[in-house]
Amino acid sequence: MDKLKLLVLLVLLSSAVFAQQPTLMGLQGKLTNSTTGAKIQSADLRVNINDSSGIVFNQNYSNAISNGIFELTLGSTYQLNLSYNEKYNLTLFVNNDSQLGEPYAFRGGQGQVGAGDIATTESFVFSNVSVTGNLSISSNLSVDTNVFFVDSLNDMVGVGTTSPAYKLDVIGDVNASNYYINGSSIFDILDNGTINRSIDLADYYLKAENVS
Repeated sequence: MDKLKLLVLLVLLSSAVFAQQPTLMGLQGKLTNSTTGAKIQSADLRVNINDSSGIVFNQNYSNAISNGIFELTLGSTYQLNLSYNEKYNLTLFVNNDSQLGEPYAFRGGQGQVGAGDIATTESFVFSNVSVTGNLSISSNLSVDTNVFFVDSLNDMVGVGTTSPAYKLDVIGDVNASNYYINGSSIFDILDNGTINRSIDLADYYLKAENVS
């Protein structure tokens, strides 16, 4: 067979990848003759994935290559189980015999974390995290130190402070279209800074700075 040139793109899809759970993985590539540059018009493609223990996936896709292009979703037709952060090697074969280049190394579930994969005594930093379901946090929550802080022990929220002393403690300017005290708009209670109707404010305490 003529020498082949291969360009491959591996993408772990959005379905959650937990320890030894069904996994979806996108596999796309372009196959050409390395001498002439001509596209390989039609061929079968065998996909082999192994870890340190041996083969975990080995399937043949008939006529997967068409006009030099192949695009597969591993795990959709044949089940594929990968463990989070486990090291794997992927090897491709044309027509079940000719190996294409060297194996491609990757990690299972990169960027997706299962509950069993995190030790609560460790710290983790994530970027571009998307949550589509409920999110439950049992301890304090801090966003950029003191931009937003939730004190889970005392059930208080701080904005601009990590030591909130009230249910909502704001250090800084507050801008809102309206303010309410016990269900009543503060603008119904105050008129140009003076009380315009009779109300007992002894039981109310509004703490804010530079309210506008």
